[in-house]
Amino acid sequence: MMQRTSLLVVVALLSSLLLAAADGDLPDLEKVIENHKAILESIRTGRITYVRESTLGTDNLEEFKQHYRKDAEKKLKQAKAARADKDYLQELREQLNNYADEAARQLMKDTEHQRVSYVFDKNAGAVKSHHEDLRDVAGLMSRYGVTGEVQKYTQTQSQSIANETRKILSGWPTRLNIDSWKQRDLSIVALWYSGYLTESVPTKADGQYIKSVKMRRDADNPNLIIHEVVYKPWTVDLVFVRKGGKFRSVQVPRDKPRTSRRVTVLDESNDYRIASITKFKNGRILEEYGFEYSSDDPISLPEVVTITSYSDDGSVERTHTRRLESVELNVEIAAAEFEIDVPSGTTIYDFRGPEMLVITPDELDELAEEIEDVLEEEGIETTPAEVEEVPAEEPEAPAAAAIEEAEAPAPAKDDGGGSLMTVGIAVIVIAAIIAIALWARRRQD
Repeated sequence: MMQRTSLLVVVALLSSLLLAAADGDLPDLEKVIENHKAILESIRTGRITYVRESTLGTDNLEEFKQHYRKDAEKKLKQAKAARADKDYLQELREQLNNYADEAARQLMKDTEHQRVSYVFDKNAGAVKSHHEDLRDVAGLMSRYGVTGEVQKYTQTQSQSIANETRKILSGWPTRLNIDSWKQRDLSIVALWYSGYLTESVPTKADGQYIKSVKMRRDADNPNLIIHEVVYKPWTVDLVFVRKGGKFRSVQVPRDKPRTSRRVTVLDESNDYRIASITKFKNGRILEEYGFEYSSDDPISLPEVVTITSYSDDGSVERTHTRRLESVELNVEIAAAEFEIDVPSGTTIYDFRGPEMLVITPDELDELAEEIEDVLEEEGIETTPAEVEEVPAEEPEAPAAAAIEEAEAPAPAKDDGGGSLMTVGIAVIVIAAIIAIALWARRRQD
């Protein structure tokens, strides 16, 4: 008996040594992330078009109505706990009372089929996107019994870092919104789900949000690296509600702590690109991401990205697929490609000032000319040579007790040299001109 026990101990030790040897050549994850960031940084311009489809796990209207009702009840309960505005709570109650009609419209809306096109130029600090609705709206309305007027959704959006302005042209009703824009990382806008690693894949526990980080090689396929992150239990939910007259994220204590972990599979044979991501909540699968590649080119995007979401009972809740149609990277992009053609009769809303204004296309053109004249006189260059990288804001730490508004401070920004100082001067000059224009207009009124 003792000999058998000794033999088992020896076998166990040998197995441990073999596993340790196999995992001893694991990649330096920080170096892999730096290499991937360098690849993303080398992609300066591009045109990308893909078709996006999203369907629910069930298209049974009656079944979806019950699912929608439960979600509406949960949303109302969380909004009450967050002490949301009374009129907002009343809106949620009305949605709950009319859940049958709301569910039909939501089911139709969640059946997504659209073509998305991006053009971006990091050197000029500009990005433009266009969303085209490909759904059979009439067929969906008939199928789900939706009445009233439902239009196809189209939207063109152009954003410029030079003057920190975003213009969004929606297809129905025809309107152009102009507002401020602070996002500087164009790669996250245009190269979403690129398959490259970033800081979102942590390399070690941080003592605040992450409990542990482990890596190992897959037993069946040694080319696959399994990266597992276990997060500390969350004792709050972040609820997006209208409170104090504006929408904000509010932390609401949970009845029970939520456990979560994420498993990312990296393919060593494909430059450690992401092969799959699986997210778990309370021990159950929450989401699965699958990536399919058709090119060994280090600078390439996944041909297909599939995201499957699961409900608490394990059934498929939603399937989202993104298929690449065309891609051109590091090509010449003309400045005119970022312009938006505003159709006659479009209502223009300007949100850049302290209050929303409705302006005419002529006023918009005049303001743009005034800005260009002032910048030219001052010798201010509005196209920075390089785009500043700003790290993503971290979520606020979970709080176990009182409700607390989740408003993390913005990360400190490095001046980044003369080019960013120039952009700052340009922004100040533009703001001054807008203020003068608004003052003059009010004087006329």
